[in-house]
Amino acid sequence: MTETLSFEKQPEEYVINTRRHWINLVWRALVPGTLTVLLWLGAIAAFVSSLDLARDWGVAAALVLLVLSLFPALWTAGFIYDWSNDYMTISREQIVHYEQYYFFSHSTHTAPLRQVQNVGIYIPNAIFRWLNVGHVFIDTAGQEGAIRFKTVEDPRGIQSTIFELLGRPVPTELAGVPSSRFEKFLPIYPIQTVRGGLIWHRHWWVLIKRIALPLLLSLGLLVLLTLWLLEGLHVGFATLPEMGVSVAVFLVLAWIVVSLLTLYVYEDWKNDYWIVTDTHIIDVDALPFISEDRRQARLEDIQDVRTDVPSPWARIINMGNVFAETAGRAQSFVFEEVWDPNSIQDEIFQRRAIARARAQQEEEQAKLVEQKEFEQHIIEIVLERMGHKPVPPEPQPGSE
Repeated sequence: MTETLSFEKQPEEYVINTRRHWINLVWRALVPGTLTVLLWLGAIAAFVSSLDLARDWGVAAALVLLVLSLFPALWTAGFIYDWSNDYMTISREQIVHYEQYYFFSHSTHTAPLRQVQNVGIYIPNAIFRWLNVGHVFIDTAGQEGAIRFKTVEDPRGIQSTIFELLGRPVPTELAGVPSSRFEKFLPIYPIQTVRGGLIWHRHWWVLIKRIALPLLLSLGLLVLLTLWLLEGLHVGFATLPEMGVSVAVFLVLAWIVVSLLTLYVYEDWKNDYWIVTDTHIIDVDALPFISEDRRQARLEDIQDVRTDVPSPWARIINMGNVFAETAGRAQSFVFEEVWDPNSIQDEIFQRRAIARARAQQEEEQAKLVEQKEFEQHIIEIVLERMGHKPVPPEPQPGSE
């Protein structure tokens, strides 16, 4: 269960205190818990049978089953104790991850919030998507590396909250939308978003390879169905054998199934994309209705970018991979099988240079503001010791 607190009401307290979702406990304790219940039911049945039939062996069997149930019961209790003590706390100052290891040991990983470089989420399957459950990976600049907290409720909300505390935009705010409807339907080339970002999908050749077989099979079934119906109209459906209706129904069902598979292949190709904005790189890898893996990193954290063209055919169609190495411990961002990898490399380098220059300028401005505040504070202390009252700053024009 995830508890989110108001920023205004709890300025010094935690903002999020989350534990693992109950599905994690059910999955881990299912086998030992079921075995424990079965042994208990067997013990009760044996004891009841001894009362009805006056059999001495029933009591002995019940005791044996109860003794045997101690092992899976302790196993289940260990899972429950472990699950109930794992938590992650996020405040304005730090992130704390407490991990219990059954009855034996525990560990605490604490990272200052300012050291957070990237927050990724992963939703592994359709059940987790339906329950709004997933894994959260927090990459930090500290020596202890990333914080990984799995099977938590509302991973997108946790990701958004951390970015909000850091004053950074969340991935959904960065993406924008394509400026053309056709590009949104068939994004075979880089897409310019309305917010100035660029979106790359996998190369159009990847789509052709994946969709060719199901698409041809769907068209073939549609042709067979059309010919079969035309033949029925020509000779009359009443004259066709009884199997004729079954064949038509089979062709219709087969065409529907193959068409849905074709649509799924297209959506799977379309759901994998990479975004480069003026401030971030975003990597989205998703299976339709099943899983989702979404990560992002700041451009100024990108250390190196290299390209790879794996084959002569890939060189001919201008397809390759782009690897963007980050400063943190998270895995590299890999633009897989994309069009014109060299242009992506150049785009990242250009935007990274601008982002680093902007970040340096902001840092220098912040230092100047901090220096002026410090100097003003020293002046106020000196005046106070000399017996003079601090002179309030002059009001700006137009202010009340």
